[in-house]
Amino acid sequence: MSYEIVKFDKIYADDIKRIVDPDYAVQVIKSGTYLASLNHFSQGYERKNDDHSYIINQIKGGSLVMLEAFEAKYHGILKINGELKMSLPTSLKHKVSALHASGKKRRYVKANYAPFDPATNQFESAPETHSLKPAPKPSLQSPPSVPESKENTPPVINMAADRQKVIIDDSPAIFEITDNPNADGKQPFWESSLLNPVDSGTVYNEMGKKYGVDSDWLKAIAYMENTHGAYDAIPPLNLVITSYRPMNVQYKTWKPIADELGFSEWQIQYRVASNVEMAALIIKRIEARVVNPTLEKVASIYNFAGAEKTTDYGARVQAIYEAKLWEK
Repeated sequence: MSYEIVKFDKIYADDIKRIVDPDYAVQVIKSGTYLASLNHFSQGYERKNDDHSYIINQIKGGSLVMLEAFEAKYHGILKINGELKMSLPTSLKHKVSALHASGKKRRYVKANYAPFDPATNQFESAPETHSLKPAPKPSLQSPPSVPESKENTPPVINMAADRQKVIIDDSPAIFEITDNPNADGKQPFWESSLLNPVDSGTVYNEMGKKYGVDSDWLKAIAYMENTHGAYDAIPPLNLVITSYRPMNVQYKTWKPIADELGFSEWQIQYRVASNVEMAALIIKRIEARVVNPTLEKVASIYNFAGAEKTTDYGARVQAIYEAKLWEK
């Protein structure tokens, strides 16, 4: 089996089934065995540094895609029923939907790419004549590029209730949020490490991997939520509070997501794995809608959906993340 890294604007509708999930594509590129071989991928892109972050960011943003030689059955962007996976970046979903609607059927000319062969652990260079059909002789004049339609640009959504609906529906949107230099990430006197819920971290690692979220983001938020109070465990507050630890998930607000995952309120309240999974999906959907997402930005919106500047909460979660306080 081989892979291609291709500019998105060079592919056609019949390539959609060959597109590799961005998270899996990043895993392939990040594998130390293959880094040197990305030197073949030099036409049309400048390598910014040795960790290939430029190429990786382009793949995450949908400007580049990795294609399998044939249908990407196990690592593709489509579910078994042919629908797009929920966990995909919003920008990629829009691009794929627009491409599908365009109905353009075949990629005749090979774009710049680096085919990867797992058997040899190499991104191999390929002859210029390699393509699904023989490439025509290059034209002296490149065809004009078609500007992206404004209709395909996601709307900017900043009101809390509207953002919550977007997250629940997994609909296209951009959440605007800026860094607040006055956000205070210092430890408050009431923060108690004795309430650290992370333990081995297995559940957080599993859910992070499942939804393409940094598992340490989940651990940092869980640490924050638990070391700042366990109100849902204090009678009689536990009879009226429906925000459940370890991730302090607001069940009434996010019930449609619990339903989507097949979880009852009891499971969200008493099963750590269900609680963390629901939060991981919410966090992934927030991250996908924030431009240049950081944990401080994503956590600020996780705590208050209408945040347009990073908050003390977000700053504190960022500080916990950087210090890995759950490991202390």
